[in-house]
Amino acid sequence: VGQVDKPDVVWVTKVKEMEDVQMQLAKAVMVSLPMEEVKVGTVAACKYSGDGEVYRCQVVTMEEKEDFVRVRYMDFGNMEKVKKTEVCHLPFSLGKMGPIALRVRVGGMEGV
Repeated sequence: VGQVDKPDVVWVTKVKEMEDVQMQLAKAVMVSLPMEEVKVGTVAACKYSGDGEVYRCQVVTMEEKEDFVRVRYMDFGNMEKVKKTEVCHLPFSLGKMGPIALRVRVGGMEGV
């Protein structure tokens, strides 16, 4: 489980695939995307504030302050607000892959 949204909604990560992606990201050179290319739906790379590591992400909303966006880390399910300048190019091979994290509803936990 990579992220818990609610007791009955979690994000599950396929560990082997995630490790392969992380190995590729560790070798990549991080270059910021031009600000005008950062929009909802953009798939990119970004450092997660929790550990300073780089992960794949997708822009999910533009924040009221124009220089910020909210991203979802595609391989874990968690989200955070980041500066547009922190959103970086993703190696082509990693941009083609879909998310590794799957949103799962846990039966019997509704309303807990």
